[in-house]
Amino acid sequence: MDSRYNQKCLNAAETVLSNHFRSDMYSFDGVADCAVCLVQSENGWDVYLKERNSLSNLTTHMNVMDAIIDMINRISGREAEQIRSEYYNLVLQKDIA
Repeated sequence: MDSRYNQKCLNAAETVLSNHFRSDMYSFDGVADCAVCLVQSENGWDVYLKERNSLSNLTTHMNVMDAIIDMINRISGREAEQIRSEYYNLVLQKDIA
């Protein structure tokens, strides 16, 4: 996938997550502690829980969309279906850069 598509997916994720959760619950740079993190790595897109500078439950995805869905599922619990739907709708909109 190209970088514009990846950025569009990340922008949509940031919009949806910020509408539903405190910003300290997730991170797109791996810096936050006690958060679900998503970072691009050599092997793809990593999603993990970072707590006390320790990483756990690491999953690597080949594409950003799968990684973001994993992130949404980990954070949202019972609201996951609604939030995933909101995310997909944003990604499909043409006006998100």
